[in-house]
Amino acid sequence: MKTSPDRTDDPGVAPVTAREGEPDPAGDLTYSATGLPPGVRIGPDGALSGAVSVRALGTHTVTLTTAGPTRVLRQVTFDWIVL
Repeated sequence: MKTSPDRTDDPGVAPVTAREGEPDPAGDLTYSATGLPPGVRIGPDGALSGAVSVRALGTHTVTLTTAGPTRVLRQVTFDWIVL
């Protein structure tokens, strides 16, 4: 498991845009996330999107996972702090 730098955001200020992993032209990777703040989601292409909700105040321990057909390829955990 890899640890990423923490992230800090104010709720409702700006939309979230980020991507876990590299683009997957073959379409055989899956992306998942746990612990995302309310209002943020991960799409089937690994892109995070949405806007941090005002209900999200506090610290969220987020884990992003990229998996291939037979195994986990990458897992990143970080604290996402919403002020």
